[in-house]
Amino acid sequence: MGAELATANENAAKLRPGISKVTEDMVAALESSIDRLTAVAPLPDYFVVPGGCPVSAALDLARSVVRRSERSAVAMQREGLLPDPVVLRYLNRLSDLLFVAARYEEKARGLQAPPSHD
Repeated sequence: MGAELATANENAAKLRPGISKVTEDMVAALESSIDRLTAVAPLPDYFVVPGGCPVSAALDLARSVVRRSERSAVAMQREGLLPDPVVLRYLNRLSDLLFVAARYEEKARGLQAPPSHD
């Protein structure tokens, strides 16, 4: 993903699918991982305050970095610098996977995030 985002459009043909270029199969693999984790640890139906334990806090932090990257990639697309939008779907699914993984880790440690009062 990093290689694809850093490669100029005129060099995009040099990227190798699945290695230096994001593919639909990579997006599908993230979706499959999300499904497996939510089957074990269903998502709460309320706003979650991040950071229930050190592992989930690290995953929540990673998610915020991925979301920032996603916003930058959207800006690149708007400027015509991102020829293939599949990388946007990948970033979106990756951030969702990180959220689900954080909730999974909390559940594995017997933690239930309390509902936010906001």
